[in-house]
Amino acid sequence: MEGEEFVYRAGASCRWNGVCFASVLAMLLSLFLLSGCNADPAGATAGTPLLTQTVQVTSPTQAAGGISVKIYFSKINSPDLTTVFPVNRVSPDNGVATFSLQQLIIGPTSAEKNAGYVSQLHESITGNSTCTNHVDFLLSLNKKGTIDQQGTTTVKFCRVLSSAGIGTDARMQAEITKTLTQFSTIQKVVILTVDGHCLGDESGLDRCLQ
Repeated sequence: MEGEEFVYRAGASCRWNGVCFASVLAMLLSLFLLSGCNADPAGATAGTPLLTQTVQVTSPTQAAGGISVKIYFSKINSPDLTTVFPVNRVSPDNGVATFSLQQLIIGPTSAEKNAGYVSQLHESITGNSTCTNHVDFLLSLNKKGTIDQQGTTTVKFCRVLSSAGIGTDARMQAEITKTLTQFSTIQKVVILTVDGHCLGDESGLDRCLQ
């Protein structure tokens, strides 16, 4: 497992004679054959454990340098504001949910922009962070606001989310929700503004917390 140290020790010593030489040769041959049988065709080091994750990927795919995830962007001129489209990224560590949300804030690459992808979250987030360490958001697993709720993740933004109206809010909600619910331990997402209110809830009742 991760962090576990494997140490190989010599079990005994022997005199350098014909019997000992034959024993050593036989042992080396056995190790060679075993290493050939256990070779990973993908080139991974034999015995290297799979990365464990606090947030489990629905279909985890090991990629060069990390874990493959999908980031769901909107598209320019899409007739349905709640339809989002996946692009691929590679998280460098097990913090796949945090990484994925950060990628939404960063937005699409130049090539993706040319293909019509847009991040409404990137376009809308503004101002300085009000949270410790100047983070963009706080992500709480298995929480609905401050209440424990298995399978629900609460995202509270530390920066202002400027909105032009219902369409802007709908796009942000779709991008964030689809990106986070790709992970099997997240079934529902609560999105809170910097003031702690439900994103897009014009009623003032904060229904997402009820």
